[in-house]
Amino acid sequence: MATTPEYVVGVWAGNADGEGRPGLTGVSSAGPVVFDLLSWLSPEGWFERPEGDELTLISVCRESGYRAGVDCTDTVEEWVPVSGLKTEACPYHRIVHLNSARTNRVNSSCAAPGQIVSESWFVLPPAMEHFYRQKNPSYRVLPAMAPGCEGDANIPEMEFIYPPREAGIFIPRDHTGERTRFVAELLHRDPAARVFWHLDNTYLGEKQSIYTSLRYQLRMVNIQLPLSIITGIQLSEGSISNGKRTGGRRGGLGGSGALTRGKVFE
Repeated sequence: MATTPEYVVGVWAGNADGEGRPGLTGVSSAGPVVFDLLSWLSPEGWFERPEGDELTLISVCRESGYRAGVDCTDTVEEWVPVSGLKTEACPYHRIVHLNSARTNRVNSSCAAPGQIVSESWFVLPPAMEHFYRQKNPSYRVLPAMAPGCEGDANIPEMEFIYPPREAGIFIPRDHTGERTRFVAELLHRDPAARVFWHLDNTYLGEKQSIYTSLRYQLRMVNIQLPLSIITGIQLSEGSISNGKRTGGRRGGLGGSGALTRGKVFE
């Protein structure tokens, strides 16, 4: 949907029967059509800014869209509702410490104070970074920690995409009585990072796809960094009859460790 003082334009892109189509999204399909229509209509003028004390001028981080924080380097002044003053400052710009060549992150555990260069950096969480980079090639990836340096726990290197923390997942059985599957996904800043999968503290391997029965705990370990992430879910399994769950067993799934994507469990 798009509005101007003269027009309201709505565009829907999809299949009439509601069938999904990969890649057919509002941003990539309907959005460009909206802008083409507005260009053809050639609307004149724009909405007038309300008078009075309802709006205030604030500094906004151009990269994140949040209120500018002390570490934001590229800002723009924007009129926003007064309630916008209550929003948090940009959480993604932070000061990082680099070596003199700016090729690796360092800290006091591996570099002398005179060899450390401090710089403001736009750092997104691993999962957000992965998808943001696909549309923003100018995004600067955070340099890796220099060999021999202690990891920075304040900047996560890996993140679960699925399952989310404390999620509830029901794994039904199909018409043959076999359990169906769910896909566990993680993302790591370093695509070359080695990831080891464990189930109930039992080592499963470091393959890109692991097919195994999922029961209680899932643990991923990254050998590059002594960091871990943890998620927990409650699992239920049984069978589906006329849309209702029958039978079943419950278990808890926890995870910690490093990145990998597209892990399939059954």
